[in-house]
Amino acid sequence: MYILLALSFVLLIIITTMLVLMLKNNRKSQPQAQENSIERRLAYRLYINNKMCNVQPLYSSSREAALICDISTTGIRIEAKSDSLTLKSLLLIYFTLEEETFLLEGMVKRKQTVASNRDQYGIKFIFINPSMEENLQKKLTSLTRKIAQ
Repeated sequence: MYILLALSFVLLIIITTMLVLMLKNNRKSQPQAQENSIERRLAYRLYINNKMCNVQPLYSSSREAALICDISTTGIRIEAKSDSLTLKSLLLIYFTLEEETFLLEGMVKRKQTVASNRDQYGIKFIFINPSMEENLQKKLTSLTRKIAQ
């Protein structure tokens, strides 16, 4: 009888320990608060005011003007008319920085409404060749230095 009672007690301790460990693991897997979030950007972003670009869906001949919000060597955030672009759509993006024109391909990764008829789109550059990426990095560095002066 004492052995059965001891085994029941040990089993109860094991089950309680397992439940505590499961609760701790569940808390770790839940999203953290905004201030504890990890920066996922892969490159420095330059915030630009009053700079325009043209975007064209890859399988369309129509271009649309958009306002550049920020840009890096890995992507660009633009503001355009609402519902002009769809998530995961492929685009050609045309813009000029310091007298050099860039033509890049991108994919819409994020969309956020900022006004009743305006949306911001996060676009990730795809298939950027190394020389174009290096030229873009040089221009962003140059513009950053000009802004800092």
